[in-house]
Formats: sequence, C-alpha cells, structure tokens
Amino acid sequence: MHLCRDLEPVRRLLLREEPATRSIYNVIFGRAGGKATWVRVDDRDDPKVVLCRAWWLTMYAASRAAGRRCLDELPDRWRLNFSSTPSWVCEHVGRTRRVRWSTPCFGYALTDPARLDIHRVHRVGRLVPGDSRTVARYWPYHHGHGDSMYIKRRIRSGPTCAIRRDGRLVAWALTHGDGSLGFLHVLEPWRGRGMARSIGTALSRQVMRRGWMPFLFIEKKNRASQRLTEKMGLERVGSYSWFSSGPRRPRAGRA
Repeated sequence: MHLCRDLEPVRRLLLREEPATRSIYNVIFGRAGGKATWVRVDDRDDPKVVLCRAWWLTMYAASRAAGRRCLDELPDRWRLNFSSTPSWVCEHVGRTRRVRWSTPCFGYALTDPARLDIHRVHRVGRLVPGDSRTVARYWPYHHGHGDSMYIKRRIRSGPTCAIRRDGRLVAWALTHGDGSLGFLHVLEPWRGRGMARSIGTALSRQVMRRGWMPFLFIEKKNRASQRLTEKMGLERVGSYSWFSSGPRRPRAGRA
C-alpha cells in the first residue's frame, strides 16, 4: 500500500460510502479529537482501500477483493490491532495469523436527523473532568481499571451528557476519539427509568450541533443496547470488529 498525502481522493471515497465510513473518516480528518498518524491506500488517485493508524489500525475497503490483497501485503512481523473495522477483515487476517481476541459488534448510524426520537424525560447536564475516575470504574472493557486520562481528555474535548441526583453522578455518556457515542452507563438503582434513552438522545443532539452525525458500535451479544439504539432512531449499518493478532504464521515450505 502507498502512503497517502493528498487526502482528497480518500475524502471522496469515504463520503461516497457513508454511513459505514464515519469512524475512519473522523479519525483521518481529525473531526472528533483523534487524528491518524498515517494513511495508506491501494491507489493514490482512485483508492478502493484505506488503512490508517491512530492508536489502532482502522480499515475500509469498497472492494473486498482489493482489501484482502492489501491485508496480505502487510509486513509479516506486524502485530495487528484493529478498531471499528468491518468484521470480514478479522476473518481474513485469522487465516494467516493467530487472532488473540476479538470483539464483534454491530454498527449503528443515524441517517436522517428527523428520525432521532427525542426523549426529554430527565434533565441532562454535562460531565466534568473530575468525573473521569467514576466513568473509568464502570467501563466494562477494563474491569474497573479504565484509562481515566483518556476519559478526561474526551470530557474536555468532546460532547458529554450526565444525570445527577443529589449531586451524585448516576448516568452518563460521551464520545470516543473517532466521534462514536460510547461509555453509556446508568447505575443499578436508577435503571428502568428511561435515563439511558434521555442521555442517548441528548448526546446525539450535541454531536449534530458540532456538525457530525451520530453513530456507535454495540457488541453483538448486547441486545438491550441494540433495542435502545433502534428506539432512538439509529439504523444498523454493518458488522464490525475490534481485534488483535500476532505476526503472520510461517508459511509452509519456509526454512
């Protein structure tokens, strides 16, 4: 793949493939605070495949055949850590590399602002940097040891929503570095009161005021969050994976 410095052909491709490309678009063009350190394409003038690196790798391919060829060209020694990437990429990488772990998700996106079902049952405020430790404690992917510094940066740079009762934080959501909605959590005693829906629609409206369109990723096993997201008016737009793989396995016949 070729290093890409003229990003205009990439922009045209990703906008044409909307809404499936919102995550990689935001990372490449730095719309939500995250920013790619490099971008590679299969063809600088007419790209069909885009690969970028920020903290993780992210890939989009308008042609799966072209995408598979590009994946096969990646250096054997590379350890591949992918985020918000179509699930077929993980399946293809797994043919020649050991996939250490993977988190399969569905992608959801709001395609028409008029479809957002506004829910104003609860008064929604904002998070402050001092809330970062609480948010990190309940972030399930880090078992109570979440990266509070990353969360603090997201609170300072991105839209956030919070519900408090008697000064205590009881529900919240914010965005990731690619602009996706995330971290939504309601403390156990306060569930079943519509707080998650109030938070989700309020955060979606904040995102739209910044000129983005809302999108998020939900683990395939999390049916409750999928139902909530669909009630808000977002549509399922594909299957995605977060995964990590080691170097390429030795090929048969190599010395």
